[in-house]
Amino acid sequence: MTGSPLLADFMRKEVGRLSLIEPLKSSPVGKKLLSFLVERSLASSDPISQYEVAEAGLDKPSDGDDSYPRVQVSRLRRMLSEVYAKTYTRNPPDHGLYIYIPIRDYRASAAPLPIAYPDLAGQSDPAPVLELQRTEESAVQKDSADPEKGDEDTPLFDYLQKRVRIPLGKLYFLYLTSGLFFMLSISLFSILMYVTAEG
Repeated sequence: MTGSPLLADFMRKEVGRLSLIEPLKSSPVGKKLLSFLVERSLASSDPISQYEVAEAGLDKPSDGDDSYPRVQVSRLRRMLSEVYAKTYTRNPPDHGLYIYIPIRDYRASAAPLPIAYPDLAGQSDPAPVLELQRTEESAVQKDSADPEKGDEDTPLFDYLQKRVRIPLGKLYFLYLTSGLFFMLSISLFSILMYVTAEG
């Protein structure tokens, strides 16, 4: 894959960025192999042979066993997928392009996420939603700690449901039971007053 100087610059910078993220960070073989495949792909669009991968990418003279290059490239694909799975929502690559190595090919390419890693593109990361929920809960706890802050005009039901987070069904149950308790108290008090007056 040959391309423009801008693409070449992006891919080299992206290799450096990916090399600082686990599991690539702790894999010297993976980092070296990725750098080789990217540089070789930028230099020529010709297919990359297993011999080249073994000799130049892995510093392992070819001995007729072609399984070692295949295994290492397969591991590299898996590591790239893991790295992007960790970072594609919080720290996506520049230009929205992702480095990947197509199946049955050793040439490194760059493409948008749905092409490079379709499995990741179909996932939704709950982290931003969870972070938003944590922020909202922190604000609620902060407001609840200050009873004089801004709740004077809030209806009791809204306050209990949104701030104390009591479900609506339980609110109605509490409302009914408290009402019955109040009526019972009034009745007992009236009876007590009547008995006292008669005595």
